[in-house]
Amino acid sequence: MAFFIFVLADVIHFIKIVVACDMCTSFKRRKFIDNRLLTVISCLIVAGVSAFIYVFDNHIIETFIYVFVIILMMLMLYKEKIHIISMVVMWILFALSMIDIMVGTLYDILMKLFELNGDIISNVVVSSVSLIMIFLMGRAYRKNNTATLNSMGVVNIIGFTILLAIDTFVVTTIIAQPFVDSHIGSKRNIYLLAVVFVII
Repeated sequence: MAFFIFVLADVIHFIKIVVACDMCTSFKRRKFIDNRLLTVISCLIVAGVSAFIYVFDNHIIETFIYVFVIILMMLMLYKEKIHIISMVVMWILFALSMIDIMVGTLYDILMKLFELNGDIISNVVVSSVSLIMIFLMGRAYRKNNTATLNSMGVVNIIGFTILLAIDTFVVTTIIAQPFVDSHIGSKRNIYLLAVVFVII
C-alpha cells in the first residue's frame, strides 16, 4: 500500500508540473504524437522511476534522479531549449514544494480537528488538492491575463517567490510551534488555525 501511494503521489506531482507549464508558460507542445498519449507515456516513465526510487534508499541520489527524469520528460513534451526547460522546471518544483507544505499543514490541522490518522495517504491527498488548486488558479489566470511566466520578468518572478516563501514560513511556523499540541483539546483553536491558513 505504501509503495502504491508513494508512486501515485510522484505521478500526481509530475502532472502538477505539466499543468503549471501548460497554464502559466507559453511553452509549445510537441506535435509528433498525440498530446494525451505523450503525457500518459511520460507519467508511466515517472511511475517507473518513482518505483525504483522507493526501493533505492539514498535520498541525495534519489533527488538528482527525480529532477533529471522530470526535466527529460518535459523536454519530451515541449519544444523548448534545455536550459529554459531546466530553469522553469526547477522554479516550478521549488514553488510546488512550498505550496505542498502549506496544503500539508492544512491537512494536518484537519486531521487534528477530526482526530483522524491520515498519515499513510497524506502525500496523495496533499498532491491531489494542490493539483486542483493549481488547475483552477491557472484557468482563472489564463482567462483574465495574457501574460505568461515567460513574459513576467525576473523581478516579478523573484517577488512572487519571496512572497510564497514568506507565506510558507508563516504557515509552517504557526503549526510547528507547541501551540497546536498544547491546545489540541480545544477545537476552537484548531478552527482558528485553519482560518488563518486560508487567509494567508
